Amino acid sequence: MVQRPLPGGRPRPAGGLTWGWESGAIPVPPGSSTVTVELSEHPDGTLVHLVHSDLAPELRPLHAQGWSRFLPRLAAVVAGRDPGEDPARGGLPPSLQP
Repeated sequence: MVQRPLPGGRPRPAGGLTWGWESGAIPVPPGSSTVTVELSEHPDGTLVHLVHSDLAPELRPLHAQGWSRFLPRLAAVVAGRDPGEDPARGGLPPSLQP
């Protein structure tokens, strides 16, 4: 992850980070979007609320699919389970191609 100033001098959100792709594989330059994570108590453990903002409308479905693929992997690791094979190991799957 590359830390860069936010566009327009915006302050970094608490519990958040900037997001982007240095490779240019997806047209979201580093620092151009923001991911905010909030954690709250839940009877079964911890609830993770993730918001990815500042994305162009045409890129929102692509990122929603990506987060849907990788958040369950994060949950598996946190629970001490094997997350299985990385779905992006061979590159972006066709459904995530921009």
